[in-house]
Amino acid sequence: MRLALAAPDLLVTGGDGETLWDPAAPRHTRAVRTVLEHAAAVAVAAVRADLEVIDHHTRTFLDAVVDPATLSAPQPNAFQSGYAYLHTDRRLIAYNLEEPGMERLKGPALPFEREMLGCTHGA
Repeated sequence: MRLALAAPDLLVTGGDGETLWDPAAPRHTRAVRTVLEHAAAVAVAAVRADLEVIDHHTRTFLDAVVDPATLSAPQPNAFQSGYAYLHTDRRLIAYNLEEPGMERLKGPALPFEREMLGCTHGA
């Protein structure tokens, strides 16, 4: 997946919640590249697979909803951190590359990592 070309329907965030990549500006990949620059190749592959899973499930869900604009807004007190979370301002799933306490960029994915994202296809 080339992030700029695929333009998955999600946000990529950093450790303090800043947006590193936004589907509204898919060609702006510098911040993500900077974070991934020193990541292990196996970790980059895992991130790619995670983004594909999130995008797949998001698009499948939104395609099944008659009018996505009528969905309730996320609660303002929703946690804005973790592996993946619902971004309260953007109403998109945010994937956190630098979740505190995790070493996502140093090695292979944790066991069942993709399943935690709701994987139901062969990713």
